[in-house]
Amino acid sequence: MNLQSRFWLPLLLLGLLPPAWGASRPAEVLRDIHARRDTGQSVRVEGAPDRVRIGRDSLRFTVTTDRDGYLYVLMAGSDGRQLTQLLPNAEDVDNRIQAGKPLTLPRSTWRFRAAGPAGEDRLLVMLSPEPRDFSHLLTGQSGPFPAIEPHSLRTRGITISQDIAGCAGTTCGYGAALFSVREDP
Repeated sequence: MNLQSRFWLPLLLLGLLPPAWGASRPAEVLRDIHARRDTGQSVRVEGAPDRVRIGRDSLRFTVTTDRDGYLYVLMAGSDGRQLTQLLPNAEDVDNRIQAGKPLTLPRSTWRFRAAGPAGEDRLLVMLSPEPRDFSHLLTGQSGPFPAIEPHSLRTRGITISQDIAGCAGTTCGYGAALFSVREDP
């Protein structure tokens, strides 16, 4: 099985990216997706550090939701170039979560160490009622993590905001939480 076909990108999951995706910065895309969430679905993130030191600290946090589903974690890194899907990834494909049962990430099979550059990382934690496959929108890999580069999608003529195929016959509502972590030298 193609590695990329095993991953679902929450951004693309619901066809809810802003129309100006090609001109948007990844952090703006995450803010837009967060703003469109179903506020009736609870996604809580606890224990995330405010700051991490590049090359020394790893990111770790706990997620709790009010319903069963599939969890996706996306990061707009401090470099401002791409979105990186932290969960699911090549080392942790099980993104199911149970209502009320805290899930600490990353699990023992992978780590996410601060790699820089210095600046702010934005992370979106999204809960979907069922898995989605938008692997055709992936533009690459960053280690074990699938990645999307806005410029690459634009040059391929992909208009993500109109790509709603993943919602056909399913519930498109989702819960989400957005938080930031500062990377320091």
